[in-house]
Amino acid sequence: MFFQENGNVKKEETKIKKLGIIMVLFMIFFIFTKVKILPVNIGVVSIIILYIFINFNMTNIYFSSKRVTFKIYIFVLLDIVYFLLGAFNLKSIFFFFIFLFILSYLIIKDEGKIEKPKIANFMIFYVLLKIIFTILLILL
Repeated sequence: MFFQENGNVKKEETKIKKLGIIMVLFMIFFIFTKVKILPVNIGVVSIIILYIFINFNMTNIYFSSKRVTFKIYIFVLLDIVYFLLGAFNLKSIFFFFIFLFILSYLIIKDEGKIEKPKIANFMIFYVLLKIIFTILLILL
């Protein structure tokens, strides 16, 4: 019994380490693009790919249900497509938060009300990551 719990703890630690490494890479690519070591197109594409990878790893850390993770993956992909194709204005921010509220409702419905603090932490971290991603793309 202890061995299984210890194995799960090690698995979580490696997931968190991987997430931290990806975040550092995220900032390195931003700095290299800003200093003109990398061309802007390659920097933007690599930042978008790392952003998707960060979101997927973050989802796997918080949730293990395939149904919930699939909903979050679809939301992340639609969010990125809408962000890149749509105009960045107040209306898009409003729709983002409406859809984020719908996503959190669906996750609470699947996971149960007992998991509300974990879901709230995930949503806060996701919104913070989205704000950082948006600011970095604006600064490029």
